[in-house]
Amino acid sequence: VNQLRERSGKRLGLLRTADNEPHIGYWSRNDTVTADISIHRKDLAATLAQTAGQLGDIRIDYAAPGRGTQATVLATIVTRDGRSLNASLPVAVGGPADVLSASGGGIARNSAVDGDLDELSFTVTAKDASGRDAALPHDAAVSRFTGPDGSAVASGITGAIVCSDAARFRCELEIGVTAASSSPLPAGAYVAHLSGGGLTGRAEFALAGRAEAIALAESFAERAIGGQLAIEAMVSDADGNPAADGTPVEFRVVAVGGSSATAALITSPVSGAGKTKNGTVSAQLVAISPIISVVTADAGADAAPAAAASHILDLRDLAEGSGTEADTEAETVAEAATAMEAGFSTYGGGATSASALFEANPAIESVSLWNGSRWISYSPDSPGRSDFPIRRGDWLFINLAP
Repeated sequence: VNQLRERSGKRLGLLRTADNEPHIGYWSRNDTVTADISIHRKDLAATLAQTAGQLGDIRIDYAAPGRGTQATVLATIVTRDGRSLNASLPVAVGGPADVLSASGGGIARNSAVDGDLDELSFTVTAKDASGRDAALPHDAAVSRFTGPDGSAVASGITGAIVCSDAARFRCELEIGVTAASSSPLPAGAYVAHLSGGGLTGRAEFALAGRAEAIALAESFAERAIGGQLAIEAMVSDADGNPAADGTPVEFRVVAVGGSSATAALITSPVSGAGKTKNGTVSAQLVAISPIISVVTADAGADAAPAAAASHILDLRDLAEGSGTEADTEAETVAEAATAMEAGFSTYGGGATSASALFEANPAIESVSLWNGSRWISYSPDSPGRSDFPIRRGDWLFINLAP
């Protein structure tokens, strides 16, 4: 195309294929150029669909050959001075659908909650015999559902295939559980059986009952003050099946022994509230004190928590070997302030104050200190914010100027 532009001296567009659309390609033109476009393939019947307009597109529609093949689009540009310019582009033409498949899904509740359907969504695709994308057959639908015991499910669940494009290349299967809470479907593995165009496919998913149990597990990325750790909650129903996707779980870190200080802070999810996927959800925390705290988690999709669990978080072993040990030489205040990055950090310098950090590093916009029970903040531009002392090992949150 660049060579054509140089030879003709005209503003020419780019010949291109349009993925999964019922035409081969476009050639944009202006009013100084005429065009003749053909397809060099005997088993493709091509016609020139649009030629009018001083500024527009020329579109090629084709009759599919009934199988996947290769074709060539040839564009001939004739300028008013009689010069003929040519460009060609090979394109792949998909054949009819040969395979149906579905991806996505997950775990849904086995009954509607407060009258609201619990829903799952799958992406439904078709491939031709050569593995190329193909249009989904127009009669594609869910023929039946089977439950955990392999028998057909007569009621309580619905499925529909919806396509967002006329060519039926972008389609989804939407499954809704309509069973009443008084008569839920059995929990376990389910299959939506697909059919269309003489083909069959499967969409596999699971249903679960109300969340009844929760277990917690701890893992450290770096076992040190300032290190990241995760608490994973594994939520299940009364039969041990993983809870439905989207089951809410709220994490908390609770102080013990009459102290207001905690061993760690939750950094995500926001406010400690997360939702399960495949029965699990994790909270990310940062270790801030070498003490004991309790991490609690409440789970349940209903108004009251359906399950609760607690985990003892014992970080007393971090009192030695952490950034607060006395036998490690402290950085100077200037060194510590200059080395600070945006976000959470453990202060490694000598005794100082929030205002002194601003003087040592002009890029700091605000500094917050965790005092064991809450965050206190300081910024010289914020009225009413008092200066406060900072000691080595204190846990800070720093905002830097962009």
